[in-house]
Amino acid sequence: LLFSKDNNSFQGLLFGVTKEEFCYESGDILDVAVNAGINEYGGERNISVRIRAIRVSGTDDSRLFEEMDLTDRFIKGQNVEPEALLPTREEVGKIYKSIALKPVLKDRIISLNQNSLGYAKTAVALMTLTQLNLVQLDKNRILSLGSTRQKTELTNSPIYKNLIERRDGK
Repeated sequence: LLFSKDNNSFQGLLFGVTKEEFCYESGDILDVAVNAGINEYGGERNISVRIRAIRVSGTDDSRLFEEMDLTDRFIKGQNVEPEALLPTREEVGKIYKSIALKPVLKDRIISLNQNSLGYAKTAVALMTLTQLNLVQLDKNRILSLGSTRQKTELTNSPIYKNLIERRDGK
């Protein structure tokens, strides 16, 4: 990977992730945690940068981790406040439209929306769209349009319906 800021640039290595699995694109503004050192090979010494973590710049870590925990508790069937998880129809539509433009990695959709919509609502929107077969997730974690092309009620999704009923006290 090649990173640059102002007139400075450096290459970094990210182990265990293929090009297809990497969810960021050229031009994305990222925060990168690295280990820097000196690499000696073949009699040459070079600066070595090993990437430890990458995230969208400006990510609120405490919000992200809280929402990941909230989403996990909901999936496990534990009692959670539905308002923190329930995206609006417009928010679900925004996610759908971004997938309709071109197939995209699930991690990219989550990372691009975690600072605005939030991790929890983005995850629920993706689960809802998948249950309604409006989008599909392949084995490489790529989201694309599903077989359903007509408008449908979000409450036809068991997850979305469950959250609405919890919110409304049913």
